[in-house]
Amino acid sequence: MLYAYGGFRAKPLDGAQRRFRGDVASIDRMLRELARRHADRRSFRLGVAPHSVRAVDAMLLTDLERAANAIDETMPIHMHVSEQPGEVEECRGTHGVTPFAWINDIVSVDERWCLIHATHLTPAERQSVRRSEAVVGLCPVTEANLGDGVFDFAEWFSAGGHWGIGGDSHVSVSPFEELRTLEYSQRLRGRVRNVTADERAPDVAANLWRGAARGGGGSIGQPVGLIEAGSRADLVVLDGEDLDFESVPAERALGIAMFSGNRNRVRDVLVAGIARVRDGHHGHEEDAAAAFRGALRRLRP
Repeated sequence: MLYAYGGFRAKPLDGAQRRFRGDVASIDRMLRELARRHADRRSFRLGVAPHSVRAVDAMLLTDLERAANAIDETMPIHMHVSEQPGEVEECRGTHGVTPFAWINDIVSVDERWCLIHATHLTPAERQSVRRSEAVVGLCPVTEANLGDGVFDFAEWFSAGGHWGIGGDSHVSVSPFEELRTLEYSQRLRGRVRNVTADERAPDVAANLWRGAARGGGGSIGQPVGLIEAGSRADLVVLDGEDLDFESVPAERALGIAMFSGNRNRVRDVLVAGIARVRDGHHGHEEDAAAAFRGALRRLRP
């Protein structure tokens, strides 16, 4: 991730931001070393993230894209775009254009790009993003927590745009909660029900999961998100013994897991067909928990 400035007009990084400081040369060295070290891992992908229009200038953005292209011309690129109204207005005041317009004028936004948040894109900009095949990376819980606004997902879904979800803070690490918040925010915004549905595909939960999985896989350049020939067998298995699933047909289970509270109903997780979580437990969870507790003790004196 490239984070060079604390704001527009090359504002210096403040105390909290300085820990994120980076430059293109050091990122290039890191990428090349990682590519060399993991050359034999088929599932390994590198990506870069020029943080935002606040954190980089035009030269840094083009230099970072050039460094990424020299290693892998398909390398995923993630960047925060139009997260807050204030950011959009400050960008207009500094560069005379919106954040997306500034980026798209300097580099070519295409299918390897993931535009994080994208909350305040204009209708014309959303059309441009759809044509580019880029993914919008929505973070509904964070956007609600910070009061930054609501992306016009109803229009995006109906137009067939690519999208994924993520967590941009420590507030939540649950994809079910992110998807539930995404759907409910659109219902409140439009005062309608079942936003992520149409006559062809009326199952809201399935549409949410399917769209997020497909777009999420695309945003990280991985062959995942679909159950079909050629896709990697990354699978989540729900716990059929959960009381809420009793006497419920299989096709309704995902809706219950997504919209019925916050209890974890995931039993197994497979990555490339290999079970990493079995019966709700990861093989290294005790070691990970101990290391995490140690980190918290160092951070919270």
